[in-house]
Amino acid sequence: MVDPKELKSESVLTHPCGPEESGEAKVVAAARRVQAVSPGTRIEVFKGGVEALPADAFSEVDAVLLATDNAAAEIEAGQRCLHLGRPLIHAAVQPEMLVAQVRCFGNEDAQGACPACGLGPADYELLRRQVAFSCAGNVVAGGAPARAASRTLCSLAADLAVNQLVRLVLGLGVPVSNSIVEYCGYTNATSVSPLRRNPDCRCDHTRFERVRLEGPLGGATVDALVGAAGLASANGLLLIRVSDHAWVERANVRVPDLPVHQFVRRGALRGAPAAAARFSRRNFSFVRTSRRTNW
Repeated sequence: MVDPKELKSESVLTHPCGPEESGEAKVVAAARRVQAVSPGTRIEVFKGGVEALPADAFSEVDAVLLATDNAAAEIEAGQRCLHLGRPLIHAAVQPEMLVAQVRCFGNEDAQGACPACGLGPADYELLRRQVAFSCAGNVVAGGAPARAASRTLCSLAADLAVNQLVRLVLGLGVPVSNSIVEYCGYTNATSVSPLRRNPDCRCDHTRFERVRLEGPLGGATVDALVGAAGLASANGLLLIRVSDHAWVERANVRVPDLPVHQFVRRGALRGAPAAAARFSRRNFSFVRTSRRTNW
């Protein structure tokens, strides 16, 4: 669960929460409810934006569920799922039209649609101005119009998204990949339409090649990573980015236990003196090849 925000008093309109939870992180409150329903479920929470997640956060997931009116978060989640080939299911509401909609991006290949494919110049202008929308019906940043969504409309969009997730993972019924399902509360009509890639989409539709490293990362060297990716004979410079890890080139004698010549999680280095370790700049060379590999 990923969300940077906290519950507010008006969150009772669209969230299963009480006024006493105002000020609590949304992910913490949601995780507590999930844990109460299913005590055996392992839940990981991250209070922050999707942009701050490690590069490989979605690499092993079955699918990503997205429920936000934040265009920047939608683009970022779509970009990550595109690169890693992970399905993305996006639930949204249009309060003024009483519409609940769910878009399912299969990302089976680089030719499919992504959330940014549906954005136009007006959307990017709102993004440039950092306009924020609110479901609470109040005035928000950037002069965005108030959008008072009911809890029933939000929960309907969530239910539709979960139904699409179950169908996608279990392969039930007609394929839901690269489609949008919409329910209109004014007419009680439901429609299903295809999602197609926009040839002018501003997102990078490159599909990354995923390589599994044998053995723990702590026992690997930069050369070993290059060899595992099959790039040992590549011409030009390579970009090697290892999420949440740093290559420790050498350590100060005052920190004898600090590992050297290996990758170490950055969190494990926080207690070391500032001059204890020097990180090799080889991790951050500029790319001069047409291939890109992430671990």
